Amino acid sequence: MTPEMAALLTQIKMLASLLVIGFASQRLRLMKDGAINELSTLLTHLILPCMLLTLIGGSGDRSDLITILPYVLCCIVLCIINVTLGYGSAKLTGLTSPTKNAHVMVAAFGNGGFIGVPMITAMFGSEAGLWAAAYLIVESSMYWIFGPLIADCSDGPKKISFRRLVTPLTIAIFLGLCILVLSLPVKDFVFWTTLESVGGCAKYLAALYIGMDLGRKGLKKMFSRWQLLVGCALKLIAFPILGYLIFGKTGLITGQALTIFVLLYATPTGMAVPILAKEGKADDDYATAGTMLATILCLGTMPLVLWLISLF
Repeated sequence: MTPEMAALLTQIKMLASLLVIGFASQRLRLMKDGAINELSTLLTHLILPCMLLTLIGGSGDRSDLITILPYVLCCIVLCIINVTLGYGSAKLTGLTSPTKNAHVMVAAFGNGGFIGVPMITAMFGSEAGLWAAAYLIVESSMYWIFGPLIADCSDGPKKISFRRLVTPLTIAIFLGLCILVLSLPVKDFVFWTTLESVGGCAKYLAALYIGMDLGRKGLKKMFSRWQLLVGCALKLIAFPILGYLIFGKTGLITGQALTIFVLLYATPTGMAVPILAKEGKADDDYATAGTMLATILCLGTMPLVLWLISLF
């Protein structure tokens, strides 16, 4: 067993445990829906931004920024491929709007913030900082610029809103990059250490939140449509392996960065997909079912993907 596989399995076991604890907590009514929603807000507006800020600001130096530019381009290209194949699979499986729109997002939109970045940070430490930032810049653009366009089922003209890209997460990425570029000596300050500790809670609280969210939405929806299995198979297995073959076998991404790239694209459908689907009048029940199913399946598919790419 490779060190990467051993580290991933440890994180998967911890994630599974936290999901079960969160699920049970919701079923036992330890937290009401309002409190669960507030936990999500706390994660997205404080804890995850603290994690990203300290991770990026404390990793490497300004010379490392040049190395992530090809990585960003690879992320963009794979996202475009994923969305295109998502539309193709919707057509082949006989889906029409508004379910087609939800299917594309289930197949193409990941969960780097709540699952991917906390996991690779635990596996690779501060070395994952810049790669995480590069991925999240692209993922944030996918969600808040192009996500509403994909979800929109109206017949009228579709508008791109760049304002939605300004979030606590993207602000944290920007500030972290500024600290890196300016080489600011922030590590010696107690306040910085405190921010690192706050960000260190992300892995645990994010997984607990996902478990609670699964509990309140119910698991029966996961088996409502067979096409959900197609979308999840693409998202969790086909697309990360495709990214490995296109960018790894050609040498565009290598080493640890390649492993991080594959794992980030092997994350399940993001928790914001049902929200986007509902806003755009897409099939939010399908989006919710796909998100839940992908989240549970990823416990097995992420190690599977890591094993499969070792065979090539």
